This record gives sequence, structure tokens and C-alpha cells, in this order.
Amino acid sequence: MGIDRVYDIAYARNYALIELKTEFLERFRNNRRNLPLLTSECPGWICYAEKTQGEYIIPYISRVKSPQQILGSLVKTNKSENVYHLSVQPCFDKKLEASRKDFYDEEKQQYDVDCVISTGW
Repeated sequence: MGIDRVYDIAYARNYALIELKTEFLERFRNNRRNLPLLTSECPGWICYAEKTQGEYIIPYISRVKSPQQILGSLVKTNKSENVYHLSVQPCFDKKLEASRKDFYDEEKQQYDVDCVISTGW
């Protein structure tokens, strides 16, 4: 089938949790600025919050990428240029997340995740 490697997202999930802890501590130590820290692995919730609450809620949303996007960044950064990254996720909204301009590398002209397939119906 032409598949060279399969990665488990658990490593990226652990990395995201470590980064979230670091971001929270930084905000807490900075006179509790921009607290509470809102985070979600659901791209549908993020889109909803951005569209309905806008500038009011954006400062409170975590800057940490989701595990899917972290893994995509790691795979694309550490491997050769000819990598097609397919992600299998249980959520249809992960396709929206993968296509966001936030996750497009202008220099390399590529997204962190090239394709998302959902396990749902």
C-alpha cells in the first residue's frame, strides 16, 4: 500500500499536556493574566468559540496545538520532504482543524496534516 510508518498519537498527546502545563504556569505566574486557560481537543468547539465570542474569548484559549497537529508537525519536520501525513481520527471536525491556515507552513508550502479520515459514520 506504500505505507512506510504508522505512529501512535499518544506521544503527541503527552507532549500537548506538558505544553499546556507550561502555558498555565506561565499565565499563573504572570499575575494570573488571561485566566482561566481554556483548552479543547475539539476543533468544532474552537471554531464555535471564535465565531460566537470572538475577541472576548480568544485571549483565554490555549496556544498549544492539538495532538493531531503536534504529530503532524513532528513528522513533517523530522522526515524528508516527501511525506504525506494521513491522520485517522474519531471526529469529523479534525478535517476542519487540519485545513486551518494556522497549520500551513508558508516556507515549505504544506500543511502539518495532509489528509484526515474519520472512523465515524
